[in-house]
Amino acid sequence: MPNAIQIFLNGQAMSCPPNYSLFQLLQQLKKEEEGGLALALNQEVIPKALWANTFLENQDQVLLITATQGG
Repeated sequence: MPNAIQIFLNGQAMSCPPNYSLFQLLQQLKKEEEGGLALALNQEVIPKALWANTFLENQDQVLLITATQGG
């Protein structure tokens, strides 16, 4: 991937294109339609309304949390 940036998703290194949004990352992971998701970027929770306009930068730390049911 030319000019790729490296991010860390839940602690795992991965590459993505520059100017890649959090929403595009979710699309790549096939999670954009799932409910119960929360995203934090560099330890700051990002509201869902901002995912499409929040762009990743090299070495960003992304935490993806999926709520699960259980008891």
